[in-house]
Amino acid sequence: MYGHHNRKHRAETIRCCVKILKFNAARRNLSFAFYTTSPKSGFYTAKF
Repeated sequence: MYGHHNRKHRAETIRCCVKILKFNAARRNLSFAFYTTSPKSGFYTAKF
């Protein structure tokens, strides 16, 4: 029972990590798009 719970917990953790990675990638793409259009706004976005 503990092993099953642990496996489920690990799957949820991986799913959460994937979500965070996707969010970071999207934010990086967004800041890159801002940087190409306007250097000043791109600089502010990259700081976050």
